[in-house]
Amino acid sequence: MTRTLTLTLTLALVSGCTGRGDDTDTDSGAPTDAGVDAQTLVVDAGSDAGDTDEPDAGGCELDCVELPPECHYEGRDCATESCGEIVCPDPSRMCGSLFHGRCASDEYCDFYIEGACGALDEVGLCRERPTSCDEQPEQPVCACNGTTYDNACEAHRAGFEVVMEGECPPPSVCNGDDAWGEGEGCTTELGWKWDGNTCAPVVGCTCTGTFCPSLFASRDACRVGSETCIAHRCQAQDAAAVTTGCDEPSSIGWRWDGTACVELVGCSCDGTSCWRVEGTDRAGCEAEYVTECEPIPAAR
Repeated sequence: MTRTLTLTLTLALVSGCTGRGDDTDTDSGAPTDAGVDAQTLVVDAGSDAGDTDEPDAGGCELDCVELPPECHYEGRDCATESCGEIVCPDPSRMCGSLFHGRCASDEYCDFYIEGACGALDEVGLCRERPTSCDEQPEQPVCACNGTTYDNACEAHRAGFEVVMEGECPPPSVCNGDDAWGEGEGCTTELGWKWDGNTCAPVVGCTCTGTFCPSLFASRDACRVGSETCIAHRCQAQDAAAVTTGCDEPSSIGWRWDGTACVELVGCSCDGTSCWRVEGTDRAGCEAEYVTECEPIPAAR
């Protein structure tokens, strides 16, 4: 079988930006931040989330949840690898991350990482929804709920952050085939499927799902049948290094340019794919793309 051409909206549709669901107001609720005092909230006690590598007073670098411009960390500790406390002007208005609730029904969550829509566990701030967008020009955008709006104002008025400029791509067959192996202790390879990211074997005693009758016989057969999905996944990332005003350029991460992994060196990253690039190393990039993006065997 051969798939028809569609586009995949990577991660952006994983969760809606207020309620991580549809675009109705009923999906939003009041923030529920347990343990909040008047000024600070302990959010991250380790280095297992986010991609903000900033040295603290001790000179170390920690991987911390990226914050909105209004917020900052206090009390980082290199010895315990703690990012410290997040300090915002009004902690009760924080949203997103595993530690925060949703915004009120007349607000939307403004995430700091462009295009991620909360999928990276980053922190956002609740902002009031616009009441009117009549004066805004028509510049279509795709929002985190997968809906196209006339402009960013209309998306915010509906309660959602913007993931990309332009219209949303259509629903994609590249999200993954509905086939799963079942049966305790069974290691039989029942066939192959596209799992949304790569061709993977379906292992088990029996196969469950609508795609089971159409399982591919081998990895090569899966790659031939999933050629369109692989081509979309292997497109060059648009991340670019920003060096303007940069006194001490450093490695930002490794970018897939469509044929190879290339290091980005600068002070910051610009582009919708930066969240996939920042903090990566060459080995990780190559493991992610080189094998998967190798030439597809000719159909027999």
